[in-house]
Amino acid sequence: MRILWASVLSLGLCGTVTASAQPRGAAPAAMQAPHPERFVNWPPPPAFSAPEFQSLLQRFVNEQYLKSFRRLGIEDDFDHGHLLFDARSPQRPVAILYHTQELSGDASMDPRARNWLQWVDRGTIEDASRYERKTYPHSASWDWFLLRELAALRQRHTILDKMLDPALLGVEVSESRQWVFTRVGCDAAAATLPGANLIRVVLPAGPSVCLSLSQS
Repeated sequence: MRILWASVLSLGLCGTVTASAQPRGAAPAAMQAPHPERFVNWPPPPAFSAPEFQSLLQRFVNEQYLKSFRRLGIEDDFDHGHLLFDARSPQRPVAILYHTQELSGDASMDPRARNWLQWVDRGTIEDASRYERKTYPHSASWDWFLLRELAALRQRHTILDKMLDPALLGVEVSESRQWVFTRVGCDAAAATLPGANLIRVVLPAGPSVCLSLSQS
């Protein structure tokens, strides 16, 4: 689930061009190269790089393409992951929580197969539902969450990082950072994007997809 923080630090496409505002004959917004002036200083965590993320995402795509998503880098299907940090290792994420089928509602996909946990050091991928809390703490904020948000999240088969059980994970998640990977045209992106902002993932069918990295 997309979580937009108040302060958005973007490396890639920071806005969305609507169909009505888009020049006739122009490429779809998701395929246009971002404007270089929109970039701000956003280094990745010191012990985790964009190439390492690319390698992990490639492994995920190899395993899950056409099983839990169809459209890589497109907002209504699969375009982000949440980097999960443990307080004991704040410089490097321990896992990535991906959400697929974000808005697509593809009838050919299992709607429950949209929450995935990838362990950074091992690269292994698991269904995040196996780590979901069975019970929740008691406090005003948790009670509000249970009353106002949990039912809607479950209806969408969405598991947030706060819904993961630290005892099952073996990790107390202290921070979550959302990385967005937006599909862009490879030729245009190569001409405008700094190398660290662009990653390439090869779909199992063969085409290479260029993705612009940003944080939100």
